Order: sequence, then C-alpha cells, then structure tokens
Amino acid sequence: MADELARLRERNARTLGRRAATGDDLTVSRVVDHVLVFPRKRDAAAAAPLLEEAGFEVVHVGRHWSDPFRCAVELTAQHPLTEESLDAVVVRMLRVAAPLSGVHDGFDAKVVRPSPGT
Repeated sequence: MADELARLRERNARTLGRRAATGDDLTVSRVVDHVLVFPRKRDAAAAAPLLEEAGFEVVHVGRHWSDPFRCAVELTAQHPLTEESLDAVVVRMLRVAAPLSGVHDGFDAKVVRPSPGT
C-alpha cells in the first residue's frame, strides 16, 4: 500500500496545484466525489457497507465507466482539498479498500473561489 499511496500523493499534489492555479480555495470544506475501483463486483459490494461505517456516503456500486471488467464504488465525503486533508481521507478509504484489492481512482469537486473582499 505504501507504493500506491506515494503514487496517489504525487498525482493528487499535481491535481491540487492545477486547482489552486485556477483560483480554487483549497482550504474550504466541500463535498468531494471519490471513486474506488475493485477487480470483482463482490469485493466492491463488500467494501460499500464498510466504507459507510467509516463515515463515507456510498453513492453507487457498479461497473467502472471506462473498464467494464472492473467495479467501482462511488462515494462522497465532506472535506477541504488541502494535501493533508485529502491524504487523510484517501488513507481512510484505502484501509477499507486495499484488503479487498481496491484502489483509489480519483476525486472531483466543485471549485470554490474566495468571496470578494476576503
């Protein structure tokens, strides 16, 4: 899991850098959509209730949109998009997903710009 986490941290840092460059205030908490991918549907189905127990809202369990031979668990979490916050959330997800051969496939969220005058 250490190699996977290092790869994710590198990818996430690049993504967060691009978001910050567009004016996104990464310190503001918001709803963030995450995707975990599993090789088998039974693994994704087993992970879903465990992820809910860990405090995540599972939105969908089904075939991965770009690879019909893998299954995805789409979930949401409320958190800022700082590297520290994102890393903590992803680690919590991977603690559930990794034993079931799951990997974090990415995240997305609305851009939050600072209010005028702040």
